Formats: sequence, C-alpha cells, structure tokens
Amino acid sequence: MRSTPARVVRPSTGAGQLLPALALLQLAVTRPAPSPRSTGAVAGVVQDGTAGRGLSEVEITGDDHLAARTDTLGAYRLTGLTAGPHQLRFVREGYDTLLLGVLVGDSSVSRIDVELVPRPVHLHTIEVTAAAPPLSQATGSDDAELGRTHLSDDWLAQRQAGDGDALRALADAPGVQAGREGTGGLHARGGGDADNLVLLDGIPLYSAVHFGGASSAINPDLVAGAALHTGVSPARFGEHLAGVVELETREPGPQPFEARGAIGRFDARQGFSGYVPALGTGVSLAARTTYRSSLAAESYGGESDAGSLDGSGYGDLLGVVTGTAAGGRLRVLSFLSRNRLAFPAFGDQSSGYEYEAEDNTPVHHNDIRWNSWSQGATWSRSGAGVQLETAAWAAGSSADIAWGGAEGPERLRSTLAEVGISARAAWPGAGGGTSFGASLVRPQTRYSVTGAGGLSLYGAPLVGSVYAERQWRPTRALFLSAGLRAGTDFASWAGLEPRVTAILEPVAGTRLGVAAGRSHQVLQSATNDASPLGLVLGAELPVAAGASGLPVARADQLEAFAGRRLAAGLDLSLSAWLRRSDGIVLGALSTRDFFPGDSLVVGQGETRGASGALELAHGRLSARGTVTVASNVRTAGGISYDAGYGHGTTLGLDASYRMLRNTRLLLRFRGGADDPASVAEAGFEWQPGAQSGELAGTPVNLPGAVNGQRLPTYARLDLGVRREWHFLTTGVSLVNALDRPNVLGLVATDQGGVRALRGLPRTLELEVGWRF
Repeated sequence: MRSTPARVVRPSTGAGQLLPALALLQLAVTRPAPSPRSTGAVAGVVQDGTAGRGLSEVEITGDDHLAARTDTLGAYRLTGLTAGPHQLRFVREGYDTLLLGVLVGDSSVSRIDVELVPRPVHLHTIEVTAAAPPLSQATGSDDAELGRTHLSDDWLAQRQAGDGDALRALADAPGVQAGREGTGGLHARGGGDADNLVLLDGIPLYSAVHFGGASSAINPDLVAGAALHTGVSPARFGEHLAGVVELETREPGPQPFEARGAIGRFDARQGFSGYVPALGTGVSLAARTTYRSSLAAESYGGESDAGSLDGSGYGDLLGVVTGTAAGGRLRVLSFLSRNRLAFPAFGDQSSGYEYEAEDNTPVHHNDIRWNSWSQGATWSRSGAGVQLETAAWAAGSSADIAWGGAEGPERLRSTLAEVGISARAAWPGAGGGTSFGASLVRPQTRYSVTGAGGLSLYGAPLVGSVYAERQWRPTRALFLSAGLRAGTDFASWAGLEPRVTAILEPVAGTRLGVAAGRSHQVLQSATNDASPLGLVLGAELPVAAGASGLPVARADQLEAFAGRRLAAGLDLSLSAWLRRSDGIVLGALSTRDFFPGDSLVVGQGETRGASGALELAHGRLSARGTVTVASNVRTAGGISYDAGYGHGTTLGLDASYRMLRNTRLLLRFRGGADDPASVAEAGFEWQPGAQSGELAGTPVNLPGAVNGQRLPTYARLDLGVRREWHFLTTGVSLVNALDRPNVLGLVATDQGGVRALRGLPRTLELEVGWRF
C-alpha cells in the first residue's frame, strides 16, 4: 500500500488539532517529557472520501503499538496514548493508507475525523459539501452484506419539520415501509414490527414506539447514526425474522458540555451531554414529553376522575455513561418510555361498556397503556489484531389494556422481562476476517386476558446460541461471507442458521450479489396487525415460544442485488427478495379485536418483491427516487390473506438542496397502490394528526375475509425548508401540499355501506431546535 495525505481532515480545535510534521518534531524536542502515567486518547469517525458514509473495519495503529478498529458506523477510539506527538496509520483494503500526525493531550480525548480515498478509481469530479449523502445501500468494495442502509451523523438536519425519528428515516430505504401517516412501526421487506431486532448501543429494545406515527421512542438528539439490515444479516444477529436495526448514541466530548433540543407540534425534547477529560468519562441524558395529554382532556371535557382521558400521552428518558475499564471502552445505558392512549368506546359515556377500575371507579372508554425499558452495559477492546466485545442487559415491556371488544369488556395484562449476556471475538484482516460469538438469554412473558376472553399464556425459555463467521476475498473481484449460527432452548428446540453471501465486482463501478440465510425468533407479538389500532400503535404484545405449544418461528430468505455507478455521484441499484416464514402468530386470524382473547392461530407467510433506487449526490443537491413492487401473503390451514403492509406498489422521492450555506430546501413524496385493508364495524373514528380527539369508538373488524378490500391510490407531497442560525434551527414543512384526501382505512356505516377514514389535510408544521 502507498501512503498519501488525507483528502479531508476535520479535527476539533484544542488538543486534537493537527500540526505539520515539522512542527510536531519541534514540539517534541521543546516540550517537557510527559509523565509515564499521563495518557490520552484519540476518537472520531472514518468515512469513505467519495460516498461520505462511515467505514467499518478500518485499522488504526499508533506509534505506541496500540491498535483499534472502526465499528459498523465508522467510529473508533484509540486509548492509552502517552501525552505528546504521535503518528497514526489508517489502513483498509481498497483505500489509500493514511499517515497522520496528531498531538495528544494529557488525560484528554482528541477528536480526529478523517476520510479515506478509495482506489483504484478516484472520483475527483465529485464535489464534497457539508450536505450528507442520501440514504443508500452500501456499495463499498469490501462490504460483505447486501440490503444494508446507513444514516450519517447529520441525518437529523435532512428531515422535515416534525419528522425527526431514526426509524422513520430508515423506513425511507428501498423495500421498507413505515405505513401511511398516523401509523407506527417499521416493516422491512414485508416483516411485521415485532419481526425486527432493534439494538441501541448493542442493547435490545422491545415495544420502544410511541403512538400516532411518532414511531420510535428513542430521542433523536442522542442518535449519532444507524444501520438497517433488511436482507440476509451477518450471523452475529439472532432473534429476528425480518430486519435488524442498530442505533448508535452520540459520543460525549471533546467539549465539556453540550445541549440539544427541539419543540414541535406535539412534543418537546431536550438532551444534555458532559465530558470530563481528566476521567475520560462522558454522560448523556435526553428526555421527551408530549402535549397530547392536555389535548385529549380538552376534547372530552377535561374529566378529573380515575376514568378520565387526561392521562393520554407519551414520554421517554435515555441516559448513557461512557468511560474506560480494563483497557477497553465501557458504555452503560438506561432507557425508559411510557405511553397511554385513552378514547371513548362504542356508544356514549352513559350507555357504553363499563369495567371496574382498581379503585372501583366505572370507566367508559378504551384505555391502553404500555411501557418499555432497557438497562445494560457493553465493553469493547481492540488490540494485537483482535477485537473483543461483551454485553449484559435486562430489558422488557408491559401493557395494560381495558377494552370494549366484539364479545364484551376485556382486560389484558402483558409483560416481558428478559435478561441476557453475549460475547464476541473478531480477528479482522485486510481481505476479510473471522469472528466467533455466543449468547445466553432468558425471556419471560405473561399474557393474560380476563372478561369475554380468558386466554392465558406463560413462557420462559432459556435460549443459548453460538456462531462463527468468515469473510474473505478469493480474488480481487470476488468477496465471500459465510456464517453459521446454532441455537437451542435446552428442551425441545434446536436450530441451525446458515447464512452466505457472494459479491462480484466484474468492473469498477459495478456490483452484483446474491445471499441466502435462515433465522429464528423465540419472541412474537400477538397484536392483530390487520386492526386499524394495531397499525396506529405499533406496540408489541410479546409471547414466548413454548407457551401453550407455541413454536419457534423460522424465516428463510433469498436475495439478489445489482448496482451500477452511472456517472460521478449517480448510482442505480436493483434488489429482489423472497422470504418464507413458518410458525408465525397470525393475530388477524386469531381475533377481530386489537388483541386475541381466547386462542392464537399459527401459520405461514411468504413475501416477495423487487425494488429499484436511483440516487444522486452532486454539489448542493442530493436526491433519491425509489419504487417497490411486492406481495405479502399469510396462510393458516386453507385460509390465505394479503397482509396490510409490504404488499402492493410504493413510490418514493426524497430531495435536499442546500440553497445557502445554512439553508436547506426539502422535498418528500410518497405514493402507493393496492394496499389491502379490513373494514371496521360502524362507530369507529380515526383522525391522524388532529389537534384533539384522534380516536373514538372501538376498532373491531367486520366478520369475513381479512384485508378483503383495497384502499384507493395514495399520494402525499411534503415541502420544507430548514434554516440553521447561530445556535437555533428552524424548520417549516407544508404537509400534504396537494391537499389530497388520502384514505387510510375503511369503516362500515349503519346503512350497510362503507366510509373512508381520511388522512392529514394540508397542514403547516413548525419546529424550533437549539444546540449550544
């Protein structure tokens, strides 16, 4: 490899700034020798110099013979450096080696962000600007995975006002659907919300969503980046049937204090981070709360008794502490979220259904509450050619639902409590690498319905798994990845998960790939995802394998990919997939209500589709257009139906233009056709985004075929402008600029007909953010 200077270097001011080699030499001579015990660190992000995305598996070595490697988002941290001048070496196959001189302070962290220049093709015609590139499928020459999408560090700056959510940003990727407005969750290639594995700094999250389209409960001000795996994922990921979401929180420092926050139409959020250089420790804390509680109270008379609606709303709290331990990086995380949605049931409050609350107060409405929580710690260390990672966690969720169902009043209590540990060792190499890992997890679920139902489920399997994975390059044009994961509940189930990927680059700028793999999932959700309320909430009602004979679900997937760089900054990609699943809970066949009360139906699923994306990154403009055509069919016995997501045709267009240095114009279009839907019984009302009273009535589906109707064609255009001031950010969006009366659902009328539930009218969305 040849050594070249950095293409772009963006160090922070202070101890982390770069000096010419001659100045470093003079400083080394004149500066007093530091104490042997005085050490510092260097941290930052390594990016591809042309694509602008984080580079994983970059080896960073210092002249103290210390080494580190970048993670999946391109972040690295090299600790144990003595105070004074050092020379760092950044090495990755397919890129020019970078030699860099840095000055490390005493007991401090210097932030050094660099970009590596790919070779042998250097795209000098691309203009590098402050604007982040659009979301794209990874196309780097050494990526050993298809169907992966990244969010860069400034992803939040490219979102419309009121649209600051990492999961919704990932849902813009080809082949992924987040649903129409007012709906929550993430559907990766036809998978359900609960079919995804969601990790925050390596710690699993369950039911971490807010209702009404607010999507995830993760405060966006603390999310530095994300990776979404929609296809055949690496063998290190277990417990999923569809996608894998990796969220990474911001690293505190090098500034001693930083604050970020925003206030929008429905909620306000605030985050703080502090860093103590002498201790090498950082602390981040972020919270969010909604205004929806007061809106609901105003709409329904501001009741003050125990059965009132004035508790409707959501909130979340996230805290992260980072430091060093045993020569590695230690991160401790704590996450909590709460949700309550209360709305009138069928009929008026004098004649509607009743149930006795815990304090014997009669209640005349549906009351849905769910919480999510995760606490855990991760530790990682790189050196001597090996990367070590460990994690331990306790996570779970709970739901308490009072419901006026089709057969009468019901009460559901659902809980999940999980503890787990995992470990991983990796030996990265210039042409690939090898990794091994193991995990031991104990989920415990309780699902109990009283009233018209009576279903009771309990499961607590102990699940162990081990895996091995290898990536290598037999020739310069061919990259291979093979992994095998084995799992068991130490009782009645054992399963193997082979996963293989082959990527061919016959000529520069062209990439072809195929992949096949199997995955299993012990936890499933009993939610009826064909219910309008199931789409609104996006929350999980977990049940574990083994409960009343519930099997471990399995999914087999085959995918193909073709990508071509048409010109500098212009990329075309095509993907096709087939996924077949078995042993899955079909809530839509189990009940006409939001949740089953007497039995569970288990069946099969098959989703197949193809998507294409055309992406442009040129100067001040970045844009992406996508089209996806897919089918998603569920079957049990002799009954088949089309799932309400991942089916039909979807179109998307996203564009961002930096008009001035601090002003960005934004455009977002979404269209869809042939979306299946079930018809709800008369009396249900749903008005997404309404200032008050979004829901009324109980959404019980009519008897008959599931999703037997087709919704009209959907089209929504949003226009926005975002402006950055000294420490303020203002955003304005014109939502549904065409003022199109989109149909989100269907409800029967008393006369025997069907009426439409309409989406958002033309609306002006405002947001003010701050950072200091």
